[in-house]
Amino acid sequence: MQPLYFGSSDRRLYGVYHPAASAAAPGSRGVVFCYPFGREYLRAHRAVRELAIELARAGFHGLRFDYYGCGDSDGEAAEGTIEEWVLNVDAALEEMEETCGSTSLSAVGLRLGATLAAMAAAARGRSLRRLALWDPIVVGARYLEELEGLQRDWAAEHPGISAPPEPGECPEILGFPLTPALRRALEGIDLRALPRAPAEKILIMTGGEDEEAAALAESFRSRGAEVANETLPGAKFWLRQEGIDHAVVPTATVRAIASWFAEG
Repeated sequence: MQPLYFGSSDRRLYGVYHPAASAAAPGSRGVVFCYPFGREYLRAHRAVRELAIELARAGFHGLRFDYYGCGDSDGEAAEGTIEEWVLNVDAALEEMEETCGSTSLSAVGLRLGATLAAMAAAARGRSLRRLALWDPIVVGARYLEELEGLQRDWAAEHPGISAPPEPGECPEILGFPLTPALRRALEGIDLRALPRAPAEKILIMTGGEDEEAAALAESFRSRGAEVANETLPGAKFWLRQEGIDHAVVPTATVRAIASWFAEG
């Protein structure tokens, strides 16, 4: 693994490059990994890292990175916007292309990271070979409801620290800013309305039956993409942590996604 910074000098993005462990696969294949938002980023960090390692073993170059205002990238947390994060995904794809000379770019995203990856790829005009959407946020308004519910539950469990927020008036989610601009952008997201399919081949992987994911799969098929919609039952691991230093890794799902990439 090789840490690096990329992007413009005044808005640097932090990334970790995973060179392919084997040159057995033909061509140079690169995968960009897109993290979820907020506390989900913290809980899912190890799972995404393990997926990058698994794909490196299979002959893929990989790039994990932090969005602007997140993790070790430049910017303050309150400066993060959907529009900028979509541009960050695009910058990561360009960095991947330059770093490994990739002739076949792909991406994988988890939760909001899947949504950002799909939006960035669709804007590029289906330039991606493969795109794996891991429990994607399909409708942003419902995602906001879920986030606010988590904040209300936390406030109820910690009386005197934080008052339960009113619907639509939640300034933060479990310690991460939810600015008015970010709220408005999330409310406007519906992946089913993308103007084109974001990749030639798409995997939608969910942890349970998901009507929105099924509708998204049909939407992409109608736009000419080859779509696999798969389910591996399991808990929402990004909401769990076993002890302070033991994040949950859904090994079966990680291997299933890696196998789907290796099929090509």
